[in-house]
Amino acid sequence: MGRRLEYVPLSTNALMRHLRARGVSIKGSSAKRKLQNVGYYHGYKGYRFARERRNPLPLTDFDQVLNLYAFDMELKTLFYPRIMQVETSLKSCILDVICAYLAKRGRRATFEVVCSECLTGAGAKDQYRELSYLAQKVARQSAREGEPVIRHFTDQSRRVPIWALMETLTLGEFSTIYFCLTDELKDEVYDRLGMPRRSHTHDAQKKDKTDLLLALLRVLASLRNSVAHNNVILDARFLIRNAPNKYVREYLGREFGIDPVPFSQIADCMLLVVFFTSALGYSKIERKRFVAEYEKILDDFYVNKLPSEIYQQMIGKSDNLKIKAALAYIAKR
Repeated sequence: MGRRLEYVPLSTNALMRHLRARGVSIKGSSAKRKLQNVGYYHGYKGYRFARERRNPLPLTDFDQVLNLYAFDMELKTLFYPRIMQVETSLKSCILDVICAYLAKRGRRATFEVVCSECLTGAGAKDQYRELSYLAQKVARQSAREGEPVIRHFTDQSRRVPIWALMETLTLGEFSTIYFCLTDELKDEVYDRLGMPRRSHTHDAQKKDKTDLLLALLRVLASLRNSVAHNNVILDARFLIRNAPNKYVREYLGREFGIDPVPFSQIADCMLLVVFFTSALGYSKIERKRFVAEYEKILDDFYVNKLPSEIYQQMIGKSDNLKIKAALAYIAKR
């Protein structure tokens, strides 16, 4: 066996020398503080390439790294509150579908009832097991951490209702709840969001692939996690392993009147937010404001703060087309 490579930790001064050796100009106490603040590994190493390490950026000055970092942070600041709003609205929409269904049958909306009456017939036992584990996990964590909405019920030895559980679910866990709903309930969700009827094939694998909302929820969760954990979102690298299938790409392409949305650029995530806020009935003023703020951020960094080559590698060349497509979509919906 070969010798294991050992890395010797470097001081900030040594890291600055390392950057200069790689052709990135950096010097002075001010630059040193900035490098410490953004972090060499999070800052420089995170922004030295576009999407994949095989696509290095032609960086020549540390200010370019700082501007990429600032660019990324401004987009996160723009996206985060919108994602939170969409998440809350989607939970409320699907929760209302579940509760309305149970109310018609005079049933209480406890998690156990939802599992027994709102799951698909095929594979229901496996889904129940998955959801039951999820509910127990969330309830234990919430109780231990003092989550009031859960403690209110567990302290009284009462069953936790589905609406209380929804408050504690992450977007990914919430997607699991949606995935396990019956075809009837999913159809109702699709109707409320103005989406085309789903395929009712008996092929479970194909049904999963053609479930547009499930795939879009997973993309939204991937975007949300990257923003919340301060990962790089500029070049949409988080979608390399999480890009939806062709059914979803073609569907959004038809919706926005462009080629199939590739989900390989941050502009595709802008379209995703516009799609969800439109489906959920947000006002045109709100949606146009979001697109205008997005465009302003891009224009500022393209014109004033980044060389064209670096900007194009990170953002791509179709952002103007997608901005126009988003505005046209908002105008008609």
